[in-house]
Amino acid sequence: MSVDTNTPVGYLINCFASLVLDTIALFHKRLRISKKLKLTKIWYNCGLKTADGAEPRLKNYTPTANGYKIVFQLPIGLCPSDFTSKRDRLTYAFLKAEDIDITTNNRDLIIKVVTVDGKPI
Repeated sequence: MSVDTNTPVGYLINCFASLVLDTIALFHKRLRISKKLKLTKIWYNCGLKTADGAEPRLKNYTPTANGYKIVFQLPIGLCPSDFTSKRDRLTYAFLKAEDIDITTNNRDLIIKVVTVDGKPI
């Protein structure tokens, strides 16, 4: 569809389309930022940061049939027992979580989150 921007109606349609596209791009960017902030807040509230501020790095995020599986790489200074001892805080951090399974593999932390409705938190 081609719109003649030389006419007032065409100009308004073009401006509106541009506004909609910019809003969608901004909203998508905001979602990515808020996801990062939420994870940072979880690590801070659960006391799972090293003294120099390093936090687990997200390696993989996989939705499953009844929730999702998150794989993090642990920074030097955090060990798997730090996460199992803070299980209650982690469960509370993921508010819709029905169950959280925490396992480790070398320096990887695997958190399997089962939600009530099967949707990501």
